[in-house]
Parts: sequence; structure tokens; C-alpha cells
Amino acid sequence: MICFGPKDAAQTVEIFRDKAQHLIFTSSVAAYDKPYKSLPTREDLEKPLTTTTFAYGKDKAAFEQYLFGEMKKPGAAITIIRPSLTFGPGARNFGTLRQNYNVVHRIKEGKPLVMIGETVAPWTFTYVEDLARGFLLTCGNENTYNDHFQVLNDEVVIWEDLYQAIGKLAGKEPIIYRIPSDLLKEIDEKLMGHLNYEKVYCSVFSIDKFQKAAPDYKPKWKFQDAIAKVVESWESDKLGVDEAKDAFEDKICSCYEDFRASLLKLKDHEPFSFSFK
Repeated sequence: MICFGPKDAAQTVEIFRDKAQHLIFTSSVAAYDKPYKSLPTREDLEKPLTTTTFAYGKDKAAFEQYLFGEMKKPGAAITIIRPSLTFGPGARNFGTLRQNYNVVHRIKEGKPLVMIGETVAPWTFTYVEDLARGFLLTCGNENTYNDHFQVLNDEVVIWEDLYQAIGKLAGKEPIIYRIPSDLLKEIDEKLMGHLNYEKVYCSVFSIDKFQKAAPDYKPKWKFQDAIAKVVESWESDKLGVDEAKDAFEDKICSCYEDFRASLLKLKDHEPFSFSFK
């Protein structure tokens, strides 16, 4: 079941309580409070998100809290699955600006790409086919009843690897401009606010708990191969360049270049005297 808030969850439980033997809900690691309290992040060591500025995560956390109450009722068989950022063939939320095929286009054309300045933060993604297998291993599995699990891939990468992987496919090194996420949020909070609310934190998630409940779960897809499937789907779908977003990214990059040029003028400052003693 896909829910985005407690009302969705309550409606789903009410409708299917007596019609399904097992209710499985899709939540998200976005439901955790930030920064994380454990590394790698473990389900039972984290707290629910409390900020009201990140609506998606706040609503996911709220519906989880409702379900935890339902889990305590006699006869309940409820499971919460938490993937991280999930992608696969047909993805339409790829890239810092959710610009999708534009990433391929800009790399091939030698145009710079905007990336969050905190690009070195480790992250564990979720590939859709591995997530699907996790759901199948959850169905009717009593070891998962009335509990919550992280289900995702176990390969740790950094955000910049998204563009580096496409660069390998295109045979060209991407030009990356690293811009602080708080500035990107100020430019367009609806489009890029989530980067600052969630993506800047070290996000390495343990799947030990789920693998104990579902021992057959072993992520199959490697990051580079998964990215290749996404690009293949864009080409198969004949997904073109989003001209508006391409022009928008050009403007951001131009501002960055102006700022960099101004900052580098400071190289001519009078040298400071200092000592390591």
C-alpha cells in the first residue's frame, strides 16, 4: 500500500482490515529524524521526523505512528517497508533538478551539471527490482508482521556517482559544479528543498534486520548496471531534453561561474604571517 499521511493509512486499514491477511505499507527513510542517530542507520535506533518543513518526510512519519498503534491490536498483521531513494527504468525524478535525460544531454554536450555541494555524503540507493523482491519476501512472512524494515541495496556510493555513472555510459567525464544545498533550496524549494532537508546527511542503511526476517533477500543489482537500465529506458521512451530545465541549469551554472571568478580574485591578497608553533 502506498500512503502519504495518517488519513491514507487509516482509510487503508479500515477498508482492508477484514479483507487481507497481511497489510504492507510503503514508507521511506525520509520518515527518520535528521541527522541519523546510528551508522549504519538501524531501524530501532532512530526517531521519527519532527520538523514541519519537510512535508513528505513529516507525513510519512505521521502515518507510521498511526500504524504502530494499529500493530498493537489483536490479530494485526502489518508491515512497514522503508526504501531509500528508489529508481529504475522509467524514472522521472533523477538528478539534482529532477532533470532526467538532461543529465545525459549535458554530459554529451560538455555542459556543466549542478550537484549539491555536500556531494561526498555517502548514500545507499534502492533499485526498483530489488525492492520488488523485498516486497515479495515480505508477503505472508510472519517474521515481518507488526514490524518495520529498511529494504534497499547495500552498495554505498556518493551523490556525485549518479553523474559519474552516466558519464561512463556516455564515454565522457561529467563537469560538475558543487553548490551548497541551502542555496539551491532558496532558489526553488519545491524542486530542490529535499536536497537540503534529507540528502546532505550520511545515509548508509543497514538491511541486517530485514535479512534476518527474510534470509533470501540479497540485492542483485549493482549501481552502475542499474543506472544503465535507467538510461536505456529513457532512450527507449524517446525522452527528450526538458528545454526549460536545461536553460534553468545554465543560469545556475552561470551564477556559479561568476561567483567563482569573483572569489578567485582574492588570490592576490597580501600574504598573512602565521606560525605553526
